[in-house]
Amino acid sequence: MALLLEIASTLLAISANRCSRIDCEAEEHDAIRRAEEAKNAAARSFEVAVLKRKRAQLLMKNADLATYKAVKALKIAEAAQLTTVPREDFILFILD
Repeated sequence: MALLLEIASTLLAISANRCSRIDCEAEEHDAIRRAEEAKNAAARSFEVAVLKRKRAQLLMKNADLATYKAVKALKIAEAAQLTTVPREDFILFILD
């Protein structure tokens, strides 16, 4: 924000030499308004970026959990194929 205000004041100083006092004040107010708008837009963009990063992290956690569950299900299925225990007993063992 300080940089934007510095740029605005520099532009105002340059334009002050070629405009009347009323015009200069109007330009100064306009430059300050644009600088404030730019500052607000940057703040909103930052907030949106933070929210998007949090959502991405949540989605990564969900993906990790889904991968873990899939690997566990695969291991259970492989163990079920290798076992000689009757199917009903194996299912009861897994569900306990």
